[in-house]
Amino acid sequence: MTFHQIDPIQDTRWSEFVDSHPKASIFHTVAWLQALRRTYGYTPVAFTTSPATSALKNGLLFCRINSWLTGSRLVSLPFSDHCDPLCEESEELKFLIRYLQTALAHQGWNYLEFRPIHPDVGEAMEKAELRRVTRNHLHAINLRRDIEELALDLANDSGEVVAGPGLVEKRGNSEQLVRELYNLFVASHAQHGFPSNPYAWFQNLRDCHGDSLDIRLASSNGRPLAALLTLRYKDTVYCNNGCSDPRFGDQKALPWLLWRTILAAKTAGAKEIEFGETAHEVGNLLTFANPWVLEKKRRMYWKYPEGSSLDSGASWKMKMAKKIYAHLPHKLQTFTGGMLYKHIG
Repeated sequence: MTFHQIDPIQDTRWSEFVDSHPKASIFHTVAWLQALRRTYGYTPVAFTTSPATSALKNGLLFCRINSWLTGSRLVSLPFSDHCDPLCEESEELKFLIRYLQTALAHQGWNYLEFRPIHPDVGEAMEKAELRRVTRNHLHAINLRRDIEELALDLANDSGEVVAGPGLVEKRGNSEQLVRELYNLFVASHAQHGFPSNPYAWFQNLRDCHGDSLDIRLASSNGRPLAALLTLRYKDTVYCNNGCSDPRFGDQKALPWLLWRTILAAKTAGAKEIEFGETAHEVGNLLTFANPWVLEKKRRMYWKYPEGSSLDSGASWKMKMAKKIYAHLPHKLQTFTGGMLYKHIG
C-alpha cells in the first residue's frame, strides 16, 4: 500500500467518493469543509492509499489546526458531530493511521484526534494504540413511521406542543433569519457558560450549503423565542443548532419548531433527523424527541499520543471560565466567542 495526501476541496474525486460511500455524512462534504476553512482558517486534508491516477477507494479526513494558543494538531473533524474514517478494509485504516503516527514529529503536530460513530472502527483504533478520551451519545429521530403515528404519540404526551398556541413561524435562510438565530444562540450558550460560534460560521454555513440549509424561527408578539437550523444531506436531516431565549423557557417554542421540522423532513422523504450530542443548549428538545428516538449513536474520541488535550471540561479552570463568560455583556460574549472558538476546534 502507498500513502497519498490530497486536498478534498480541490480534488474532484472527493465529492464523488463521499456521495457514494455508505459511512459518509454531511461532515465529509466539500460544503462543510469550505465553511470550516472560511470561518476558522483550518486546512482540510485527506489521506488515502489511492494514487492520483485512480479513483478513491478510502480516505481519512482531517483539518489541520495551527494555533499559537492550543498547539498544532490533526482533528477529524473540528466542530463536527462525528467523522468516520471512510475505509472498508481494516488493514487500510491501520496502515494510514500508522503512517500518520510516524509523521507526527516531522510535521510538528502535537496529536491526532478521531471522532467516529461506527463501532467497527474501535478495534482498529485500539490496535494502533490510540487512546479513547471521551464517549458521548448522539440521537436520531426515526422518520420511517407514519406521520399519523408520530402525531398520535406527541398528542398523548404533550398535545399543546403541536398546536403551538400564539406562536408564529418564519422559515428560510435570509440574512435576517441568520442574525435572529445567532442572537438566540449566543444567549442560550451564555446561560450555561459556553462561548458561541462566531456569526461568520452561520453565514458561511448558509453560503456554502445554499438551499440545503433551513432556519425556522418561532416568535410570539414579535419577540423571537426559539430557532432551529437544519441541513439536509442524502436521506438525513441534521439538526444540531437548536436554541431558545433562556428568559422564556416555558414557552415550548423549540418543541413546536421540532414538530414542524419533522413534518417537513418526512414529507421531503428523509429517513431520520440526527442531533448532536446531548447538550445543555438543546434544553427540552431531546425530551420532546424521545418518542421518536431511533437509536443512540455512540461517538468516541480517539487520540494519539497520550497527553493532555482540550477535552477536560470538568477542570477548575474550565468551570471558572464558564462562570465568567456567563456574566459578560452580550457584545463581549460575541467578541470572545469569535476570538477563541477557532483555537478549541
